[in-house]
Amino acid sequence: NSSSVNLSLPNLDLSYKPQTISGFEAGIKARLADGALRLNAAAYSYKIKDLQVINFTNATSTIRNAAAVKVEGFEVDFDYRTPLEGMSLYGAAAYNKASYSSFPGAPCYNGQTPAMGCSIVGGNPIQDLAGSTVARSPKWNLSGGFNFETPIGTAMKLGLTGGVTHSSSYLTDTTGSPFGRQPAYTLLDGSVRLGAEDDRWQLALIGRNLSNEYYYVASADVPFTGSGTGTAACAEKINLPS
Repeated sequence: NSSSVNLSLPNLDLSYKPQTISGFEAGIKARLADGALRLNAAAYSYKIKDLQVINFTNATSTIRNAAAVKVEGFEVDFDYRTPLEGMSLYGAAAYNKASYSSFPGAPCYNGQTPAMGCSIVGGNPIQDLAGSTVARSPKWNLSGGFNFETPIGTAMKLGLTGGVTHSSSYLTDTTGSPFGRQPAYTLLDGSVRLGAEDDRWQLALIGRNLSNEYYYVASADVPFTGSGTGTAACAEKINLPS
């Protein structure tokens, strides 16, 4: 983005409405394999009217309403007590598709050109985000792991756990800026525990994010950048066609 000062939004309506949600969710809960396997599954579909989204303009946050959002997906998880004494496995998968059905008048991101869908209306750079993905809504979230406990002598026990979680990529900026996309990432966790058989005390060594992944959930434009956003002048500045 350009380092030039961007114009403020003097004509921007800062009022917003309450959001409402309608839809359904259906699922099943089951115990199988003589109770050793617990299985849950659910599917859902929701329509959100006037979703409240937070936008940042020159370091100032404002709440806007997305006219309509559709969210649909499914979730499934399990917990399995294996034949190996003290060993259990778990896992979960969630698919979520969240997109704007209607969002006219959404703010542009700094440096967005007319060719990228940004235009000046009423003195403000705006865009229509209909069909775009809602921020912070990865399509896939996956997780799995194990838990193992075994007695040590007659009064103590040892526990081991290991787990992995994975998130697909997602947008972190409510303006839909492609520069704010978080790539897919995977996290690893683990722990070693030593404690009393009756759980009266326990010592544990716990490791989080052992894969040392860096990720973020929200982002915003650098304040006072992106001069000419929504105009041909901005397109010329970054060598894009108007």
